[in-house]
Amino acid sequence: MRLSLAAAISHGRVYRRLGLGPESRIHLLRNLLTGLVRHERIEATWARVDEMRGYAEKLIDYGKLGDTNERAMRMADFWLTVSASCLLVGKESLENRVLGRFKPGHSLMYQSYELP
Repeated sequence: MRLSLAAAISHGRVYRRLGLGPESRIHLLRNLLTGLVRHERIEATWARVDEMRGYAEKLIDYGKLGDTNERAMRMADFWLTVSASCLLVGKESLENRVLGRFKPGHSLMYQSYELP
């Protein structure tokens, strides 16, 4: 008798197929990230939110570098469908907008809850 564990085999897929193709997937993730930065919370399916988590944390990490960092602004310009300057109100910087709610020292920057 042979005992084996059932394992989820990806067969080469490293990400979820969320739309009609790779371009549709990127547009969906960009819109979700823009909504997250604009409204500071979003409601979406678990698969979409879980797939977006890594990109959101990377955007927050780049946001820690500040508005003057060229690499951080290129990252924000790519992932946010609206320019970063349109999302900012008054003197509020990208660093304050994205990082305002995250205290230093916390490893989890992003929380997701599953609603019934």
